[in-house]
Amino acid sequence: MSVWQEEAKIFLSVGETSGDLYASYLAKAIAEEIPGAKMWGMGGYNMAKAGVSLLVYSSPKGAIGVVEALKVVPFFLTAYTKVKISLSRNPPDVLLLVDFGAFNLRLGKWAKKRGIPVLYFIPPGSWRREVGRSVHHLKKAADKVICIFPWNQKALQEEGVEAYFFGHPLLDILEKEEKEIARAGLGLKEVPTLGLLPGSREQELRYILPTILRAVPFLKKHIPMLQFVLAPPEGALQSLKNCLPRGWEMSRNSLRGDGYTVYLREGQSWRVMNASDALIVASGTATLEAAILETPMLIIYKGSPLTHLEYHLRRLRFPYVSLPNIILGRKEFPELIQEQAIPPLLANLALQLLINEDVRSRQFQLFKEIKGNLGEKGTFKRTAIFVREMARRK
Repeated sequence: MSVWQEEAKIFLSVGETSGDLYASYLAKAIAEEIPGAKMWGMGGYNMAKAGVSLLVYSSPKGAIGVVEALKVVPFFLTAYTKVKISLSRNPPDVLLLVDFGAFNLRLGKWAKKRGIPVLYFIPPGSWRREVGRSVHHLKKAADKVICIFPWNQKALQEEGVEAYFFGHPLLDILEKEEKEIARAGLGLKEVPTLGLLPGSREQELRYILPTILRAVPFLKKHIPMLQFVLAPPEGALQSLKNCLPRGWEMSRNSLRGDGYTVYLREGQSWRVMNASDALIVASGTATLEAAILETPMLIIYKGSPLTHLEYHLRRLRFPYVSLPNIILGRKEFPELIQEQAIPPLLANLALQLLINEDVRSRQFQLFKEIKGNLGEKGTFKRTAIFVREMARRK
Protein backbone atom coordinates (compact mmCIF):
# COMPACT_ATOMS: atom_id res chain seq x y z
CA MET A 1 0.00 0.00 0.00
CA SER A 2 1.38 3.39 -0.97
CA VAL A 3 2.21 6.08 1.57
CA TRP A 4 -0.36 8.56 0.24
CA GLN A 5 -3.13 6.05 0.80
CA GLU A 6 -2.04 5.39 4.37
CA GLU A 7 -1.93 9.09 5.19
CA ALA A 8 -4.72 10.46 3.01
CA LYS A 9 -6.69 13.13 4.89
CA ILE A 10 -10.26 13.99 3.93
CA PHE A 11 -12.34 16.74 5.54
CA LEU A 12 -16.14 16.53 5.02
CA SER A 13 -18.33 19.61 5.48
CA VAL A 14 -22.06 18.95 5.93
CA GLY A 15 -24.82 21.09 7.38
CA GLU A 16 -28.15 19.27 7.23
CA THR A 17 -29.76 15.89 7.85
CA SER A 18 -29.96 14.72 4.23
CA GLY A 19 -26.35 15.76 3.60
CA ASP A 20 -25.29 13.89 6.73
CA LEU A 21 -26.89 10.72 5.34
CA TYR A 22 -25.19 11.06 1.93
CA ALA A 23 -21.85 11.91 3.51
CA SER A 24 -22.00 8.79 5.68
CA TYR A 25 -22.28 6.60 2.58
CA LEU A 26 -19.52 8.60 0.90
CA ALA A 27 -17.28 8.06 3.93
CA LYS A 28 -17.82 4.29 3.73
CA ALA A 29 -17.03 4.29 0.00
CA ILE A 30 -13.87 6.39 0.58
CA ALA A 31 -12.72 3.99 3.29
CA GLU A 32 -12.96 1.17 0.75
CA GLU A 33 -11.09 3.09 -1.96
CA ILE A 34 -8.46 4.58 0.38
CA PRO A 35 -7.84 2.17 3.27
CA GLY A 36 -6.39 4.00 6.25
CA ALA A 37 -7.72 7.40 5.19
CA LYS A 38 -8.26 9.86 8.04
CA MET A 39 -11.69 11.48 7.80
CA TRP A 40 -12.95 14.27 10.02
CA GLY A 41 -15.33 17.16 9.60
CA MET A 42 -18.64 18.88 10.31
CA GLY A 43 -21.77 16.73 10.19
CA GLY A 44 -24.19 14.61 12.14
CA TYR A 45 -25.18 11.27 13.63
CA ASN A 46 -24.83 9.21 10.44
CA MET A 47 -21.33 10.48 9.67
CA ALA A 48 -20.17 9.71 13.20
CA LYS A 49 -21.62 6.22 12.87
CA ALA A 50 -19.68 5.79 9.59
CA GLY A 51 -16.38 6.54 11.32
CA VAL A 52 -15.97 10.27 10.62
CA SER A 53 -14.50 12.16 13.59
CA LEU A 54 -16.77 15.18 14.17
CA LEU A 55 -15.22 18.56 14.79
CA VAL A 56 -18.69 20.21 14.71
CA TYR A 57 -22.06 18.47 15.16
CA SER A 58 -24.22 20.42 12.73
CA SER A 59 -27.14 18.51 11.23
CA PRO A 60 -29.78 19.38 13.88
CA LYS A 61 -29.20 23.06 12.99
CA GLY A 62 -30.63 22.88 9.46
CA ALA A 63 -33.28 25.46 8.62
CA ILE A 64 -35.96 26.10 6.00
CA GLY A 65 -36.13 29.50 4.33
CA VAL A 66 -34.15 32.69 4.78
CA VAL A 67 -36.05 33.83 7.87
CA GLU A 68 -35.56 30.60 9.82
CA ALA A 69 -31.94 30.35 8.63
CA LEU A 70 -31.13 33.66 10.33
CA LYS A 71 -31.73 32.00 13.71
CA VAL A 72 -28.82 29.58 13.23
CA VAL A 73 -26.34 32.13 11.85
CA PRO A 74 -24.45 32.54 15.17
CA PHE A 75 -23.93 28.78 15.45
CA PHE A 76 -22.50 28.50 11.95
CA LEU A 77 -20.31 31.60 12.26
CA THR A 78 -18.67 29.94 15.25
CA ALA A 79 -18.46 26.63 13.34
CA TYR A 80 -16.88 28.39 10.34
CA THR A 81 -14.09 29.81 12.50
CA LYS A 82 -13.52 26.43 14.12
CA VAL A 83 -13.34 24.64 10.74
CA LYS A 84 -10.88 27.19 9.30
CA ILE A 85 -8.59 26.79 12.29
CA SER A 86 -8.64 23.01 11.87
CA LEU A 87 -7.92 23.19 8.12
CA SER A 88 -5.10 25.70 8.66
CA ARG A 89 -3.38 23.57 11.26
CA ASN A 90 -3.95 20.29 9.43
CA PRO A 91 -4.67 20.86 5.70
CA PRO A 92 -6.55 17.90 4.16
CA ASP A 93 -5.66 16.26 0.85
CA VAL A 94 -9.26 16.84 -0.23
CA LEU A 95 -12.01 19.07 1.15
CA LEU A 96 -15.33 17.35 0.39
CA LEU A 97 -18.31 19.74 0.50
CA VAL A 98 -21.84 18.29 0.61
CA ASP A 99 -24.74 20.61 -0.30
CA PHE A 100 -25.32 23.44 2.26
CA GLY A 101 -24.30 26.26 -0.08
CA ALA A 102 -24.60 29.17 2.37
CA PHE A 103 -21.73 27.73 4.40
CA ASN A 104 -19.83 25.53 1.96
CA LEU A 105 -19.40 28.03 -0.90
CA ARG A 106 -17.65 30.38 1.47
CA LEU A 107 -15.51 27.59 2.94
CA GLY A 108 -14.60 26.27 -0.52
CA LYS A 109 -13.39 29.68 -1.69
CA TRP A 110 -11.25 30.07 1.41
CA ALA A 111 -9.75 26.57 0.99
CA LYS A 112 -9.02 26.90 -2.74
CA LYS A 113 -7.06 30.09 -2.15
CA ARG A 114 -4.84 28.07 0.16
CA GLY A 115 -4.23 25.30 -2.35
CA ILE A 116 -6.57 22.69 -0.82
CA PRO A 117 -8.28 20.56 -3.53
CA VAL A 118 -12.08 20.90 -3.28
CA LEU A 119 -14.74 18.46 -4.48
CA TYR A 120 -18.36 19.63 -4.22
CA PHE A 121 -20.97 16.86 -3.92
CA ILE A 122 -24.50 18.20 -4.62
CA PRO A 123 -23.92 21.88 -5.53
CA PRO A 124 -26.35 24.60 -4.39
CA GLY A 125 -29.65 24.66 -6.29
CA SER A 126 -28.91 21.33 -7.99
CA TRP A 127 -32.63 20.72 -8.51
CA ARG A 128 -33.05 23.82 -10.69
CA ARG A 129 -33.28 23.51 -14.48
CA GLU A 130 -31.07 26.58 -14.91
CA VAL A 131 -28.02 27.81 -13.04
CA GLY A 132 -28.44 30.79 -10.77
CA ARG A 133 -26.04 33.50 -9.73
CA SER A 134 -24.33 31.08 -7.38
CA VAL A 135 -22.51 29.47 -10.34
CA HIS A 136 -19.90 32.25 -10.20
CA HIS A 137 -19.26 31.48 -6.56
CA LEU A 138 -19.19 27.74 -7.31
CA LYS A 139 -16.37 28.22 -9.83
CA LYS A 140 -14.27 29.87 -7.13
CA ALA A 141 -15.22 27.31 -4.48
CA ALA A 142 -14.68 23.92 -6.15
CA ASP A 143 -12.29 22.15 -8.52
CA LYS A 144 -14.82 19.46 -9.45
CA VAL A 145 -18.55 19.14 -8.91
CA ILE A 146 -20.68 15.99 -8.62
CA CYS A 147 -24.33 16.62 -9.57
CA ILE A 148 -27.32 14.47 -8.66
CA PHE A 149 -29.52 15.49 -11.60
CA PRO A 150 -28.48 15.30 -15.27
CA TRP A 151 -29.81 18.75 -16.17
CA ASN A 152 -27.69 20.31 -13.45
CA GLN A 153 -24.54 18.74 -14.89
CA LYS A 154 -25.38 20.03 -18.38
CA ALA A 155 -26.16 23.56 -17.15
CA LEU A 156 -22.94 23.76 -15.12
CA GLN A 157 -20.78 22.41 -17.94
CA GLU A 158 -22.19 25.10 -20.23
CA GLU A 159 -20.93 27.64 -17.67
CA GLY A 160 -17.44 26.13 -17.70
CA VAL A 161 -17.68 24.11 -14.49
CA GLU A 162 -16.05 20.65 -14.40
CA ALA A 163 -19.27 18.83 -13.49
CA TYR A 164 -20.20 15.14 -13.46
CA PHE A 165 -23.41 13.11 -13.02
CA PHE A 166 -23.16 9.52 -11.74
CA GLY A 167 -26.81 8.98 -10.74
CA HIS A 168 -28.86 10.03 -7.74
CA PRO A 169 -27.42 8.82 -4.40
CA LEU A 170 -30.80 7.63 -3.12
CA LEU A 171 -30.74 4.86 -5.72
CA ASP A 172 -27.77 3.37 -3.84
CA ILE A 173 -29.41 3.75 -0.45
CA LEU A 174 -33.07 2.77 -0.75
CA GLU A 175 -34.40 -0.77 -1.03
CA LYS A 176 -37.97 -1.74 -1.87
CA GLU A 177 -39.51 -4.09 0.70
CA GLU A 178 -42.75 -6.05 0.47
CA LYS A 179 -45.54 -4.27 2.33
CA GLU A 180 -46.40 -7.28 4.51
CA ILE A 181 -42.75 -7.78 5.52
CA ALA A 182 -42.33 -4.08 6.30
CA ARG A 183 -45.47 -4.04 8.47
CA ALA A 184 -44.37 -7.14 10.34
CA GLY A 185 -40.93 -5.58 10.90
CA LEU A 186 -42.60 -2.52 12.43
CA GLY A 187 -44.99 -4.56 14.56
CA LEU A 188 -48.05 -3.22 12.71
CA LYS A 189 -51.34 -4.93 11.90
CA GLU A 190 -52.17 -6.07 8.38
CA VAL A 191 -54.77 -3.32 7.83
CA PRO A 192 -54.88 -0.09 5.75
CA THR A 193 -51.94 2.06 6.82
CA LEU A 194 -51.19 5.77 6.50
CA GLY A 195 -47.58 6.83 7.04
CA LEU A 196 -46.88 10.24 8.58
CA LEU A 197 -43.57 12.02 7.92
CA PRO A 198 -43.87 15.56 9.34
CA GLY A 199 -40.20 16.50 8.86
CA SER A 200 -36.91 16.31 10.73
CA ARG A 201 -36.53 19.86 12.09
CA GLU A 202 -38.33 21.19 15.16
CA GLN A 203 -39.52 24.23 13.20
CA GLU A 204 -41.28 21.86 10.75
CA LEU A 205 -42.76 19.74 13.52
CA ARG A 206 -44.09 22.81 15.32
CA TYR A 207 -46.40 23.72 12.42
CA ILE A 208 -46.90 20.46 10.52
CA LEU A 209 -47.38 17.88 13.29
CA PRO A 210 -50.49 19.50 14.88
CA THR A 211 -52.11 19.86 11.45
CA ILE A 212 -51.57 16.18 10.65
CA LEU A 213 -52.78 14.96 14.05
CA ARG A 214 -55.96 17.05 13.78
CA ALA A 215 -56.73 15.25 10.50
CA VAL A 216 -56.71 11.84 12.23
CA PRO A 217 -60.37 11.97 13.45
CA PHE A 218 -61.61 12.86 9.93
CA LEU A 219 -59.74 9.88 8.48
CA LYS A 220 -60.81 7.39 11.15
CA LYS A 221 -64.44 8.40 10.60
CA HIS A 222 -64.26 7.24 6.96
CA ILE A 223 -61.87 4.27 7.41
CA PRO A 224 -62.32 2.93 10.96
CA MET A 225 -59.66 0.23 10.44
CA LEU A 226 -57.02 2.72 9.30
CA GLN A 227 -53.79 2.67 11.34
CA PHE A 228 -51.34 5.55 11.53
CA VAL A 229 -47.57 5.25 11.88
CA LEU A 230 -45.22 8.21 12.33
CA ALA A 231 -41.47 7.97 11.73
CA PRO A 232 -39.52 10.73 13.51
CA PRO A 233 -35.78 10.90 12.77
CA GLU A 234 -33.31 9.30 15.15
CA GLY A 235 -32.98 11.47 18.23
CA ALA A 236 -36.01 13.69 17.48
CA LEU A 237 -38.49 12.34 20.05
CA GLN A 238 -38.04 15.27 22.43
CA SER A 239 -38.64 17.74 19.60
CA LEU A 240 -41.73 15.74 18.65
CA LYS A 241 -43.00 15.84 22.22
CA ASN A 242 -42.46 19.61 22.37
CA CYS A 243 -44.68 20.09 19.32
CA LEU A 244 -47.70 17.99 20.29
CA PRO A 245 -51.04 19.81 20.19
CA ARG A 246 -53.21 20.04 23.29
CA GLY A 247 -54.85 16.75 24.23
CA TRP A 248 -52.09 14.54 22.80
CA GLU A 249 -49.49 12.66 24.84
CA MET A 250 -46.44 10.58 23.99
CA SER A 251 -45.70 7.14 25.35
CA ARG A 252 -42.71 4.99 24.45
CA ASN A 253 -44.06 3.73 21.10
CA SER A 254 -47.09 5.87 20.33
CA LEU A 255 -48.90 9.17 20.42
CA ARG A 256 -52.38 9.17 21.98
CA GLY A 257 -55.07 11.80 21.91
CA ASP A 258 -58.88 11.94 22.08
CA GLY A 259 -59.10 8.15 21.87
CA TYR A 260 -56.88 7.90 18.77
CA THR A 261 -53.47 6.23 18.46
CA VAL A 262 -50.53 6.99 16.19
CA TYR A 263 -47.71 4.45 16.35
CA LEU A 264 -44.15 5.82 16.65
CA ARG A 265 -41.24 4.14 14.87
CA GLU A 266 -38.17 6.30 15.45
CA GLY A 267 -35.55 6.36 12.67
CA GLN A 268 -37.49 3.97 10.41
CA SER A 269 -38.89 6.31 7.77
CA TRP A 270 -38.00 4.08 4.80
CA ARG A 271 -39.60 1.01 6.35
CA VAL A 272 -42.68 3.13 7.14
CA MET A 273 -42.78 4.18 3.48
CA ASN A 274 -42.65 0.55 2.41
CA ALA A 275 -45.30 -0.45 4.96
CA SER A 276 -47.81 2.30 4.08
CA ASP A 277 -50.62 2.41 1.54
CA ALA A 278 -50.20 6.19 1.36
CA LEU A 279 -48.15 8.96 2.97
CA ILE A 280 -48.48 12.51 4.25
CA VAL A 281 -44.96 13.92 3.80
CA ALA A 282 -43.30 17.21 4.65
CA SER A 283 -41.66 18.77 1.60
CA GLY A 284 -38.02 17.73 1.40
CA THR A 285 -35.84 14.76 0.53
CA ALA A 286 -38.48 12.37 1.93
CA THR A 287 -40.77 13.15 -1.01
CA LEU A 288 -38.19 11.81 -3.46
CA GLU A 289 -37.55 8.81 -1.21
CA ALA A 290 -41.28 8.03 -1.31
CA ALA A 291 -41.28 8.31 -5.11
CA ILE A 292 -38.34 5.89 -5.44
CA LEU A 293 -40.03 3.43 -3.06
CA GLU A 294 -43.31 3.97 -4.97
CA THR A 295 -45.68 4.89 -2.16
CA PRO A 296 -48.51 7.32 -3.08
CA MET A 297 -48.16 10.63 -1.26
CA LEU A 298 -49.42 14.10 -0.64
CA ILE A 299 -47.02 16.84 0.37
CA ILE A 300 -47.35 19.45 3.11
CA TYR A 301 -45.25 22.60 3.55
CA LYS A 302 -45.96 24.87 6.49
CA GLY A 303 -43.97 27.26 8.65
CA SER A 304 -44.05 30.42 10.71
CA PRO A 305 -45.87 33.59 9.56
CA LEU A 306 -42.52 34.98 8.34
CA THR A 307 -41.84 31.77 6.40
CA HIS A 308 -45.37 32.15 4.99
CA LEU A 309 -44.51 35.65 3.77
CA GLU A 310 -41.25 34.45 2.27
CA TYR A 311 -43.07 31.66 0.41
CA HIS A 312 -45.48 34.14 -1.20
CA LEU A 313 -42.62 36.45 -2.20
CA ARG A 314 -40.73 33.58 -3.87
CA ARG A 315 -43.73 31.75 -5.37
CA LEU A 316 -43.39 33.31 -8.82
CA ARG A 317 -39.88 31.85 -9.16
CA PHE A 318 -40.74 28.43 -7.67
CA PRO A 319 -44.21 27.25 -8.72
CA TYR A 320 -43.89 24.00 -6.73
CA VAL A 321 -42.00 23.05 -3.59
CA SER A 322 -41.61 19.26 -3.75
CA LEU A 323 -38.85 17.37 -5.55
CA PRO A 324 -41.21 15.01 -7.46
CA ASN A 325 -43.02 17.96 -9.05
CA ILE A 326 -39.75 19.81 -9.67
CA ILE A 327 -38.27 16.75 -11.43
CA LEU A 328 -41.40 16.33 -13.56
CA GLY A 329 -41.52 20.06 -14.33
CA ARG A 330 -45.25 20.16 -13.59
CA LYS A 331 -47.56 19.85 -10.61
CA GLU A 332 -48.75 16.25 -10.42
CA PHE A 333 -48.45 15.45 -6.73
CA PRO A 334 -50.78 17.39 -4.40
CA GLU A 335 -49.07 20.10 -2.36
CA LEU A 336 -50.77 21.77 0.59
CA ILE A 337 -48.87 25.00 1.22
CA GLN A 338 -49.21 27.20 4.32
CA GLU A 339 -52.86 28.34 4.65
CA GLN A 340 -54.03 25.50 2.36
CA ALA A 341 -52.74 22.95 4.90
CA ILE A 342 -55.88 22.56 7.02
CA PRO A 343 -56.96 19.25 8.58
CA PRO A 344 -60.22 18.65 6.60
CA LEU A 345 -58.50 19.19 3.22
CA LEU A 346 -55.50 17.12 4.30
CA ALA A 347 -57.83 14.28 5.31
CA ASN A 348 -59.83 14.47 2.08
CA LEU A 349 -56.71 14.23 -0.13
CA ALA A 350 -55.33 11.40 2.00
CA LEU A 351 -58.61 9.51 1.58
CA GLN A 352 -58.33 9.86 -2.20
CA LEU A 353 -54.85 8.34 -2.07
CA LEU A 354 -56.13 5.45 0.04
CA ILE A 355 -59.35 4.51 -1.77
CA ASN A 356 -59.38 6.04 -5.27
CA GLU A 357 -57.70 3.58 -7.65
CA ASP A 358 -57.45 6.13 -10.48
CA VAL A 359 -55.54 8.54 -8.24
CA ARG A 360 -53.27 5.75 -7.02
CA SER A 361 -52.60 4.38 -10.51
CA ARG A 362 -51.67 7.84 -11.78
CA GLN A 363 -49.03 8.22 -9.06
CA PHE A 364 -47.54 4.78 -9.83
CA GLN A 365 -47.12 5.90 -13.47
CA LEU A 366 -45.41 9.09 -12.33
CA PHE A 367 -42.98 7.16 -10.12
CA LYS A 368 -41.58 5.41 -13.19
CA GLU A 369 -41.17 8.75 -14.99
CA ILE A 370 -39.35 10.25 -12.00
CA LYS A 371 -36.96 7.32 -11.65
CA GLY A 372 -36.14 7.59 -15.35
CA ASN A 373 -34.57 11.00 -14.56
CA LEU A 374 -32.31 9.75 -11.78
CA GLY A 375 -29.66 7.76 -13.68
CA GLU A 376 -28.12 4.58 -12.34
CA LYS A 377 -26.70 3.24 -9.09
CA GLY A 378 -23.03 3.69 -8.16
CA THR A 379 -22.62 7.39 -7.40
CA PHE A 380 -20.85 6.85 -4.04
CA LYS A 381 -18.22 4.51 -5.44
CA ARG A 382 -17.52 6.75 -8.44
CA THR A 383 -17.28 9.83 -6.22
CA ALA A 384 -14.90 8.00 -3.86
CA ILE A 385 -12.67 7.21 -6.86
CA PHE A 386 -12.58 10.96 -7.64
CA VAL A 387 -11.56 11.65 -4.04
CA ARG A 388 -8.81 9.03 -4.30
CA GLU A 389 -7.44 10.53 -7.53
CA MET A 390 -7.56 14.07 -6.15
CA ALA A 391 -5.73 12.94 -3.02
CA ARG A 392 -3.12 11.13 -5.12
CA ARG A 393 -2.43 14.30 -7.16
CA LYS A 394 -2.15 16.33 -3.98
